[in-house]
Amino acid sequence: SDRFCTGCGHQLATVAVDSSAGGLEEMPFRFSGRAAEYFKIWIVNLALTIVTLGIYSAWAKVRNKRYFYRNTTVAGSAFDYHALPIQILKGRLLVVGAWILYSVCASFFPMFSVLLLVLFYLCVPWLVVRAYVFNARNSSWRNIRFNFNSKSIGEAAKIYILFPLLAPLTLGFIGPYITFLSWRFVIDNNRLGRQPFKINLSTGRYYSAFFIAFGI
Repeated sequence: SDRFCTGCGHQLATVAVDSSAGGLEEMPFRFSGRAAEYFKIWIVNLALTIVTLGIYSAWAKVRNKRYFYRNTTVAGSAFDYHALPIQILKGRLLVVGAWILYSVCASFFPMFSVLLLVLFYLCVPWLVVRAYVFNARNSSWRNIRFNFNSKSIGEAAKIYILFPLLAPLTLGFIGPYITFLSWRFVIDNNRLGRQPFKINLSTGRYYSAFFIAFGI
């Protein structure tokens, strides 16, 4: 996850694992980073990204992730991030290239630009899965790499294409259910080595939060 506490040594959450006694043992996530320490990384990343017209942003992302990962521990062991900046840069250059192609088509071939939008929308599930696969396979804990189920494109299509189309018909009340499905999709398809994860939350918890926020 990219969501971390910014306080020093704060417990973030717990993970339950099988203990040698056959039961479940809860182990807390802890974060030991400091705001002043991270500020130095952030300000340098920002300056170099501006100077290089965004090219350095790939290196900035890797520096950020490695800082947060290496300062987050479970059972005394930190996480690590292994992606190379050049890999991220290539992906971003492809996105920029696609955006330029769409902009040109929108100016000179409007009908073709609509076709490109439809194709992009249909490719969203594949893009989402590939992004999660890339992030998982470049993350590790105790030298064990994470992984993500690359065959979950069909499930992603339901969550990111089918269900959002139902939002207008439900006046937006399907939103919490889509949020629940997206979290379940991410967690249940992740692996640490061969060990799968499992989310233990009901849809009702999401709707409770939704109606409280809606009432406010």
